[in-house]
Amino acid sequence: MVNTHNRTKKRRGMPAQRLFNRFVIWLLQSPFHRVLSTHLLLLTYTGKQSGTKRSVPITYLQEGEMVTAFCERDVIWWKNLRGDAPVTVRLRGRDVAGIATPVTNDPEAMTPTFLAFLQKNRQAGGFNAVPFDTDGQPNKEALDRSIQTKVMVRIQLA
Repeated sequence: MVNTHNRTKKRRGMPAQRLFNRFVIWLLQSPFHRVLSTHLLLLTYTGKQSGTKRSVPITYLQEGEMVTAFCERDVIWWKNLRGDAPVTVRLRGRDVAGIATPVTNDPEAMTPTFLAFLQKNRQAGGFNAVPFDTDGQPNKEALDRSIQTKVMVRIQLA
């Protein structure tokens, strides 16, 4: 007898999102990267279970040799970075090695960096449901709500 059962597939985003990400990945690796590379980088990591190299475009904040990004807790790629994972970032047209560390469930530590991230990347406010007021400041209540659903990924560049 053959055992047939449904396996739940992990969601990796909607088809339109995957298509868009492929285009952005191509663009970040091309000579035309400057169109996006002031706000987006390409993070390449190795899957913990599969051993497969994967790349994901992410919005970032760079402070010296530290690059920080934020993502939703329910996406799966950041889980491959647990335990200080070696990564490569394509940063403004150059590949740079680094060590990535995800930070979860620490809103006090994450909030100041999230605020700086949003101020540098104003377009990210809309994606994170954090509107800006007329003075250019993120809405505090929305910021506090949004940070509860986030993972902060810190990448120490080599």
